[in-house]
Amino acid sequence: MFEFKNVVVEKKGKKIIENASFKLNQVGLVWLRGASGSGKSTILRIMCALESPQFGEIFYKGVLVDTLDMPTFRSHCIYVPQMPILGQMSVVECIRLPFSFRVNSEKIFDEKKLYDLLEYFELKEALLKNIIQLSGGEKLRIALIRAILLDPECLLLDEPTSALDAKMEQKTLKLLKELSEKKLIIASFHADSVRQFCTQIISIEDSYASAS
Repeated sequence: MFEFKNVVVEKKGKKIIENASFKLNQVGLVWLRGASGSGKSTILRIMCALESPQFGEIFYKGVLVDTLDMPTFRSHCIYVPQMPILGQMSVVECIRLPFSFRVNSEKIFDEKKLYDLLEYFELKEALLKNIIQLSGGEKLRIALIRAILLDPECLLLDEPTSALDAKMEQKTLKLLKELSEKKLIIASFHADSVRQFCTQIISIEDSYASAS
């Protein structure tokens, strides 16, 4: 689904990613692996065109990303940052909001699926709260639930289990693995224990990124 060709990313004169070239499958769970500060978030952000590489090309389904219609592309490929900004509305309003966007007009809000996901993530009591009342881990789970309900072709997740306890981390990984049977999920994780769930690995070491 994604292909990188000789991608170089520089920040403040320093090369973060150097000459990255790899292909990712149409479906599967991809582990974006690397030390803190190695460029994992940068890879995710350039995949969804929130940042641009200085050199090289990135293709999505065979088309250059920077030639795509961005609202449409980002409805097909949703990025969830480690610390999502969700506003100051109620949780239910936050979850429903993107379904009101023109680009998502053909997407159907599945209320039963919402309640199933809230129960799975142990967030049923959070639905009537305001976003500002939630912890960081709860906000991250709400952002993930919203992204799943939008049913994109691809999910880009920055440390989706970082603020979770061990039990919820395993539940999240199990769900992502299940979802990845029908879509591509690219996620950075901090623990090597995720290896068993993943179908591909992008490793970043000394600014070089490669996929296996």
